[in-house]
Amino acid sequence: MASERESEFGELLRSYRVAAGLTQEELAERAGISARAVSDLERGVNRVPRRDTLGMLVDALQLPRDERARWEGARRRLAVRPAPQQRPATAAMGNLPAPVASVIGRESETGALVSLLGTPDVRLVTVTGPAGVGKTTVALAVARRLGPAFSDGCYVVAVAGVRESRLVPAAIAAALAIPHGEGSVGDIVAALRSRQFLLLIDNFEQLLEAAPDLSRLLYGCPGLKLLVTSRARLRLSGEREFQLAPLPLPGPDQIALDAVARSPAVALFVERAQAVKPGFGLNEANAGVVLSICRRLDGLPLAVELAAPWLKTLSPAALLSRLEHHRLVLASGARDLPERLQTLRGAIAWSFELLHPEEQRVFTRLAVFRAGCTLEAAEAVAGADNPADLPTILAELIDKSLLIQAEDPEGLPRFSMLETIHEYAEEQLATSGEGPAVRQRLVAFFRDLVEQAELASRGPEQGLWLRRLTSDYDNLRAALEYTIAAGYVDDGCRLAGALWRYWYARGAYAEGTYWLERVLGFSRGSESAARAKCSFGTGVLAEAQGDFERARARLLESATAFAEQGEAAEAALATAQLGLVERDQGDTRRAGQLLEQSLAKLSALGDTWGAALVRNHLGAIAVGASELAVGEAWLRESLRGFRAVPDLWGVALVTGNLGTLALRQGDVDRAAILLEETLSLQEHLGERRGVAITLGRLARLSVTRDDLRRARRLYLESLSLQQEMRDDSGIASTLERLAQVQSRLGQPSVALRYASAATRLRAAIGVPLTGGGQLALEKLSAELRTVLGDDQYEAAWRAGQTDSLAGLMAAALADQPGG
Repeated sequence: MASERESEFGELLRSYRVAAGLTQEELAERAGISARAVSDLERGVNRVPRRDTLGMLVDALQLPRDERARWEGARRRLAVRPAPQQRPATAAMGNLPAPVASVIGRESETGALVSLLGTPDVRLVTVTGPAGVGKTTVALAVARRLGPAFSDGCYVVAVAGVRESRLVPAAIAAALAIPHGEGSVGDIVAALRSRQFLLLIDNFEQLLEAAPDLSRLLYGCPGLKLLVTSRARLRLSGEREFQLAPLPLPGPDQIALDAVARSPAVALFVERAQAVKPGFGLNEANAGVVLSICRRLDGLPLAVELAAPWLKTLSPAALLSRLEHHRLVLASGARDLPERLQTLRGAIAWSFELLHPEEQRVFTRLAVFRAGCTLEAAEAVAGADNPADLPTILAELIDKSLLIQAEDPEGLPRFSMLETIHEYAEEQLATSGEGPAVRQRLVAFFRDLVEQAELASRGPEQGLWLRRLTSDYDNLRAALEYTIAAGYVDDGCRLAGALWRYWYARGAYAEGTYWLERVLGFSRGSESAARAKCSFGTGVLAEAQGDFERARARLLESATAFAEQGEAAEAALATAQLGLVERDQGDTRRAGQLLEQSLAKLSALGDTWGAALVRNHLGAIAVGASELAVGEAWLRESLRGFRAVPDLWGVALVTGNLGTLALRQGDVDRAAILLEETLSLQEHLGERRGVAITLGRLARLSVTRDDLRRARRLYLESLSLQQEMRDDSGIASTLERLAQVQSRLGQPSVALRYASAATRLRAAIGVPLTGGGQLALEKLSAELRTVLGDDQYEAAWRAGQTDSLAGLMAAALADQPGG
């Protein structure tokens, strides 16, 4: 993977090239270097360009002086950076965050958990304990210790922001880079059956109804171990509960300085106090008071961490006095809560009460965010009475340990709360009377944000906006939930209608369909362009999943609604999408009619982007029908249109089709350049559907070069993504091509199982194989019958018809197909 600085240089080159309207091949020709060199620089394969190469690229791009200086600076930063060290083969991979603070007083518990999870027959351990006891901290420490033992890594799934049990599989899949919608976990199992990894699922207590999903994961993935943090055990077979107690404290008679200093709770307090008051230290004069503070807090790590920073403004004695006072107040309050939870809540409440009124208001309003927020979002939703004061207020909340500041993927500040503090803030919001107004501002902010992202989806900043929406995805879920619960029809339609492109790009077809259908259900009777967009998005996602009946119905509905609303361009695009449904079902004549009808309308309207998209579709259909000259003309014209916008997604789409055209024309080298460029752009954008398609095309290129093992690997990568996206039509197509490769690799029984499974899948989704593809499959089938003989042939065919598809996919992905 390219480093951050390598990405900086490569992205600069890509952005300059796209702005100049050049393909990698055209830029290479201008600069007098190879297209492969340009591709390698953009993808970070070539770490440091030579100065003369840089000069040739600068001249070819005709960059102004200030841009030349910026680019030279990027090169210089890259050049002085040492080459990255290769990670040892045994090192853990995954998404574990780097530790930001030391773990104090948990050596015994960490060691015990490491030992427990290291036992072969222990697959599921649930760390339980009250809020604030440090379950997450300890679990992360365990995961880091165990990292080298798992060849496929350790991954964290934070589900505190997920409120619906049915969405747990989506959260797990996202953490593992497996986009997945609501519902069955079968495709996750299929993708991971052969992997050896540890999954840490954090804050599961509000999702206990999803516990059976974890059992299915364990059953289907023999190399998986689960470490779960929850305030309640899961009640699953084979579960080992590990109860985490507060940090130990000295007994009543252990008041000597050395005994107090050895206390883990006191040691934590001192370390956190020194972070805000470097000169603070434990001594004979203050040891007793500090011990009393920790006892008042029952040794709960979060309570200790909340209290210690107040030594910046209070003496230990004053701090103890306030804690004692607050506990008396609390004693007359929530008596039904466990004492330890009361103490923790008391520590949070005490910190809250010491805030100024405006700080309290901002803190309370921030509770509406489930995934933290940017400064811009905080200003719009949490707002201070005087907006200029908000940065200062946020800094105060951070200083008092009520807010955490980190950076988002773009390096911008992002603010969040620990889950226990967030729960307290939610309670304050519920009793403040401001809840509805704050949630309405949340909806308005994210409605505007996704509409901005939708506009950007047709421009050069698509990748940036996709990453931003990913950072805020739990907030977007919260906004959608609130619009549905509150009956905000227009806001709900605008939110979901603008988000369908995000779900499509990320391959989250099933979850996108779930939200869109919910919005369509509660907005029934409404007539608006926003609702028509929801119907359109549902149709696009249904087509991607091979649900052609739903796709046709929703697209017809959207075309009619758009026309009634006077949205002629959108109606034409719905007609074009209907053409793709016809194409997918084998009626290319009807598909061509609908696409040409759409193109005529879009051209008359002057819609450059829409016309470019339809021309691409017409070109792809022509290439598929072996009308190569016609297809190339359509594609070249489409590429000019997308560059005029400019639209990187569109450029990648057409470049990929031009790569397929080059392959059909027998120009293998040109096809390789075009397809590698396509893959680079799609990975940059995070466009998973496109990546899956391009991997399949590169596999076909490898078959042409007789590199069958590379072809198999690329097909399996593509198949993995298609499984994740529930792209049944794509899976069937990839299985058929994989069958051809397996046959040539000398595995006839396996090849026939794949071909049989593809036939079964096509029958299930109503997408028959036609034309040359059908002839190729019939020829392969006849060859395999000759090789295997009738009995083995029938047995392998029955296996493909009756085996679980998830099991067949897992075997393929493990490259241990059996049979």
